[in-house]
Amino acid sequence: MSGEELEVKVAGKATQGESVGEATSMMELLKRINVDVKPGVTLLVYGEPMVGKTWFSWRLAGEFARAHGKQVAVVATEPVYENRDFIDVMARATGTKPMIVIEKIATKIPFLIQRLKDYVIVVDSLGSIADWITQMLY
Repeated sequence: MSGEELEVKVAGKATQGESVGEATSMMELLKRINVDVKPGVTLLVYGEPMVGKTWFSWRLAGEFARAHGKQVAVVATEPVYENRDFIDVMARATGTKPMIVIEKIATKIPFLIQRLKDYVIVVDSLGSIADWITQMLY
């Protein structure tokens, strides 16, 4: 962290300037900020574009999958997933080689998630889920 201020938002509460110390894994980092990741938990990762949400999600999913003897599946809605180089770079950068399921129709995502229930699932992006919820409401 080297003197940087850290803003952590957990359950709507923000804490500034607190150090979480050195963490050797994403799972350890989350434990240090009192986020309990266990089977059956949904974790939403959100933020500004280009801040590392996808990298963080892949890395965390990979660590969790290895700890629980599972594989990772990415339900991808972003066009970048059609680029094999992107997937290869992400796999090397995160140490995670997920099964990629490209789905551009948001209403199909809940059904995909049900079929992939034995995997640790990353849905990239939350915008697609928001679109699906909006369609269900109107």
